[in-house]
Amino acid sequence: MKDDLSEASTMPGVGAMVIEETYDNVRVGVDTPPDTFVFKPPEGTEQTDDLLAEIYGGPQRPSPLVGNKAPDFKLDGLEKPMRLSDYAGEVVMLEFWTTDCPACRMEMPALQKIYEKYKEQGFVLIGVNDREPGRTVKDFMDKQKFTFPVALDADGKVGNLYRVPGRPTLVVIDKKGVVRNVHIGYAPGLERRFEREVKKLLSE
Repeated sequence: MKDDLSEASTMPGVGAMVIEETYDNVRVGVDTPPDTFVFKPPEGTEQTDDLLAEIYGGPQRPSPLVGNKAPDFKLDGLEKPMRLSDYAGEVVMLEFWTTDCPACRMEMPALQKIYEKYKEQGFVLIGVNDREPGRTVKDFMDKQKFTFPVALDADGKVGNLYRVPGRPTLVVIDKKGVVRNVHIGYAPGLERRFEREVKKLLSE
């Protein structure tokens, strides 16, 4: 006896996932061995803690910035002017964002936690806001109780310099000022990957 069951579920921007179950040699009235339904992953597969994060945070087109020196910049900040080179010798994350970006709003609380955890160990998170009034940005930061420093990219030049395709975009820079990774977009669970990268770069 053979019965094929197929179910498709869609995920925005991903397509369809098909789950297929096949049952062979089904017998009625016979005890089923306990290991019958134990999942055995195919050889070569890897376990993930968050499937959605792996799908949305999976392989992306490599940024031309990766492996190169991060372009220096100077911008006004909410508190004082900010220059990337002022953070030489530290691990830096640049988050390109706006207050009206839903994915940015999802990502920022997770980044705030990483910032609080590692800021005393040589890590800095800089939120590079894209072309919004300083008052709008400050009100948002105060309301959400975010404490990481923010630079105001008033004319979008730094976003263009870093070839930012959309928001949020997270640029990871090591202690030598070299771009090590660029993450575009966000899905719940990706913060674990971000934290692993920070820990690794701090230990180098």
